[in-house]
Amino acid sequence: MANAQQAQDQAAASLNQRRHELSEARERATALAHELATTRARRDTVVRRLAELDRLDASLASDVEREEALRHDAEARIAELDSERAAIEHRLSDDEAQSARIGRELADLETKSREAEAALADLLTRQAAMRAERRVAEAALEAARAQVERTDQERQRLTAQLQALGTGSAEDAARAEALKRAEAGKSAQAKAEKDLEAAEHERASAAERRDAAESSLAAARAALSAARAEAQALERALQHGGGSAIESLSADAGYERALAAALGEDADASIGGEGLRRWTGSDAQTGDPALPSGVEPLIDHVRAPSQLLRRLKQIGVSDQDRGQVLAVGQRLVTRDGVLRRWDGFVSTGSGAAAAERLIRGTVSPTCKSSFRILSRRPMPPLQPATRRPGTWNAGDLKG
Repeated sequence: MANAQQAQDQAAASLNQRRHELSEARERATALAHELATTRARRDTVVRRLAELDRLDASLASDVEREEALRHDAEARIAELDSERAAIEHRLSDDEAQSARIGRELADLETKSREAEAALADLLTRQAAMRAERRVAEAALEAARAQVERTDQERQRLTAQLQALGTGSAEDAARAEALKRAEAGKSAQAKAEKDLEAAEHERASAAERRDAAESSLAAARAALSAARAEAQALERALQHGGGSAIESLSADAGYERALAAALGEDADASIGGEGLRRWTGSDAQTGDPALPSGVEPLIDHVRAPSQLLRRLKQIGVSDQDRGQVLAVGQRLVTRDGVLRRWDGFVSTGSGAAAAERLIRGTVSPTCKSSFRILSRRPMPPLQPATRRPGTWNAGDLKG
């Protein structure tokens, strides 16, 4: 009995242990199922991330290719801009020589334009006269034909009357007069046809000359437009000076080289401001020396800012340097650009570039004025046709 009880207790203890182990196995199975679900979720997340990374990689490759293409395009554009900049710099370097050529071409084009317009006006006048003469000739030809037709009718009527009346001196005289008038009408018709042909030939010749004159005028206007564009480009280049004093300077015709030689490199300094080289101005003093006799003050022939007035008042100008005595601080320049200072320093040909810019600044307004005159000039009007000596009209054949 004790053994049976002990066996029953051992069986109960073993059952409890088995139940405990089963519970633990179920808990581990639940944990493993949870871990499996978590792992599958992570796997799905990794798969989606890999797919997203593949898409990003493809997009990145496309972006890299596009950026490479943009880089190549930018390099090509930069090369084009460098080439354009070099061309512009080359043109700007040649503007001093081109300005004089443009001035000469403008004068030539203006002369050619006036000549072409005068020739065109003359040809239009002659063409109008030819047309008027042609209309008169056509009217005269129609009148002559009508006269011949009337004469033929009269001759036929008279012939019929002669046949009806028989022979007679009066009838013969009338018939002879009718025949004479018929011959005169035929001669007038032939002359009218000949004059009409000559008038038509002259009209065609005048039309050809008019077309040639219009072609010449169109070519002259095209050349004038090209010169206008080139002059505007040169003017923009001349205005690009960065605020230097030379932009505010101007001189009378013939005094540009004297002004450039008098200022030299100082003409490139700015007016006021905070630049390293600038004109700040200085008031005239009662002790400033007067220029020697026989020398004109340069200030009388130039327009300049007030900051340069004291400097320009101490500079004299003359056609030739005759060795006049200069006070301390004074300078003497000739109109062809030779400079001599009070201390004996002499400079020849200095400030050539500044002189050319001053000359261009003087030429530019003249060029613009010429352009305005040429642009506003109207086309020559058609002149009314007048009857020249030796011409005729339809009324000359009547009667």
